[in-house]
Amino acid sequence: MKTAREIAVELVARHRRQAVPLTASRADLQRHHHLNRVPYERFRQALESRGYVFLGDFECRELDEVAAERSHPDVFRYMLSPDHFTCAVYHQARRHAWSVVKHCLAMIYAGKGVRHSVTWLRNALPGEHYYDFESVVGGRFLGTSNAVAAAAFDAPPEVEMVYQPSQAWESLHEAHQMRLRSSAPPAPQRLGDFDSIWAMEEQVRQVKHAWREARGIYTYEELTRLTRGNSSLARELHAEIQAIINTSGAI
Repeated sequence: MKTAREIAVELVARHRRQAVPLTASRADLQRHHHLNRVPYERFRQALESRGYVFLGDFECRELDEVAAERSHPDVFRYMLSPDHFTCAVYHQARRHAWSVVKHCLAMIYAGKGVRHSVTWLRNALPGEHYYDFESVVGGRFLGTSNAVAAAAFDAPPEVEMVYQPSQAWESLHEAHQMRLRSSAPPAPQRLGDFDSIWAMEEQVRQVKHAWREARGIYTYEELTRLTRGNSSLARELHAEIQAIINTSGAI
């Protein structure tokens, strides 16, 4: 089991990496044998039936390097709505088998119970499916996603995220469209090609990083949510993170 200090070092390192601009390149899905291509094609066909346009498959070297120890490289499929108001993104996360088993054993050691841990193991091995729907309205970024783990972290006022624990992209899509229909004027911004969308996403990442930097990276409340209510561990992590910042600076 990792100590609070080791976890704090990892969290600060994660924050520091977010200051580095990310680059995207075209990906050949056929070369990524670890991925199940069927969900990618179903996602594309279903959205194309609604008028969406396929923008391409992309990978990010910086993200892959960060996750290389625990998971295979990711491929992100980008689609654009017919009115150009919404970008839809799908990717499949596949952990290394040994990483999944190691995490399962750590859960058992932490007292999560064998049945709970084995259930998690069965769900994690086939891979996890993530869907994101993104728009820009009046200078605000609107995102609807099933990456619920990210809900532990707060976001600046310019970034309005909604997380739903759904594996059905249709429900996420409908929730996002409802948000657009109910949003105050002006109308959503028309999105362009992939390069402009990636630039928009990169701007959001930098806004979030600067905002988090100004508030001490991670708050006690965020760490409490991250540790699933373990207030004792959250306090220890918060103290360790502040000590690291005071010693080396946030960036």
